[in-house]
Amino acid sequence: MNTEIKSKWIKALRSGAYTQAVGELRNTNKEGSFCCLGVLVDILEPNKWKDKEHQFSHCGLLSEDFCREISLSNHLMSHLAEMNDDGVSFANIADLIESEA
Repeated sequence: MNTEIKSKWIKALRSGAYTQAVGELRNTNKEGSFCCLGVLVDILEPNKWKDKEHQFSHCGLLSEDFCREISLSNHLMSHLAEMNDDGVSFANIADLIESEA
C-alpha cells in the first residue's frame, strides 16, 4: 500500500475524529460514523459521498478498482471489514494496517 495513504489512514483511525459504524461504509443517519474502510474513503475522496454513482460496491466493501488504485488487497480489505463489524476498535485496526498493509 502507498505509504502516504497508509500513514493518513492510520492517523485518521487513531485520531478520535471518527465514530465507528458497522455494516456500512458510512452511516448517513449519524454524522461522522464510518467503518474503517469508510474512513479511508473519507480521507482520500470526501466528495465521493455526494455522488450517486460512487465507486463503492453495494455490500459495504470497496470496489476492486479503488483497491487496485491504492494497492489494498481484497483479502486484507475483507479482513478489516470483518474486524470492524465484530467490534474491533479503530486503534486495533490501525495497528493491523500498520503491520500488514
